Amino acid sequence: MIDRKIMFTSKRVENHDDIKIDTNQKVTFYLVQLGCFNERKNAENLVKALNAKNVTATYVDINGKYHVISWIDYIKDGIKIYENYLINLNLSYIIKNVELSNNNQRFRI
Repeated sequence: MIDRKIMFTSKRVENHDDIKIDTNQKVTFYLVQLGCFNERKNAENLVKALNAKNVTATYVDINGKYHVISWIDYIKDGIKIYENYLINLNLSYIIKNVELSNNNQRFRI
C-alpha cells in the first residue's frame, strides 16, 4: 500500500502532510516504476542498486508482485524533469498512474 504522506524524490523522501485532495472529484497520481518482481529479494536488490546511484526508491507489494518505485507526483509534468535524470543514468522505467475517486473504491495501478 502506498502511504499518501510520502512523496519520493531522486535524493530524499519528503513528508507532505499539507496535500489536500478535493473529495468531489477523481484524483490521479503518477509514479515512476523501475521494476516489478515476483520475489521480494529481487526488489530489495534493485532498491539497493538504485540508492547507490543516488536514486531514492522503495518497493510496494501489490497482490504478491513487488513494484519498485521512485517518484510519486500528482502533476504529470513534474515527472518530466525526473525522467531526464533517469535517462542520464541509463535507467529503464515506466510511468504509471493511480486513480482515486471520491469514494476510494477505484484503485488501479
